[in-house]
Amino acid sequence: EAAAARKAREAAAARARAAAEQEQAARAEAAAAANLEKLRAEAAAATEKMKRAQAEAAAAARKAERAQAAAVAAAAAAAAAQQAAAAGEREYQRQHQKQRQQQQQQAEAGGAGTRAEADEAEARAHREQAARAQAEKEVRARAKARAQAETEAAAAAAA
Repeated sequence: EAAAARKAREAAAARARAAAEQEQAARAEAAAAANLEKLRAEAAAATEKMKRAQAEAAAAARKAERAQAAAVAAAAAAAAAQQAAAAGEREYQRQHQKQRQQQQQQAEAGGAGTRAEADEAEARAHREQAARAQAEKEVRARAKARAQAETEAAAAAAA
């Protein structure tokens, strides 16, 4: 009877140990599942962060390309303005030379009697040249201002 009672106690203790081990195993499995879920969430967040960083890098590259194009356009406008100014200067010099030749020819042909007319023609030519020079100066200033504005726009696009 005592042996049977001892065996019953040992069997109950063995069942209790088995139940405790089963419970411990279930807790460990739940902890592993929770840990796995946490790791999956972190991986998803990292993937999303990487995608955002790639999109931002692509946007920055497009912005840089636009700024580069604007800078090229501004440089082209500045070069065109410079060429226009040089062409205006050459035309002014050509007209001035032509008028000097005409005045010299008139003076030689007219002699002393037409000296006053030659002086008046020369004064008129100088006034016309001054007006043309002023107009060309204004054209160059406008072209320079436009090139400056385009350069600033390019800088703003780059920022």
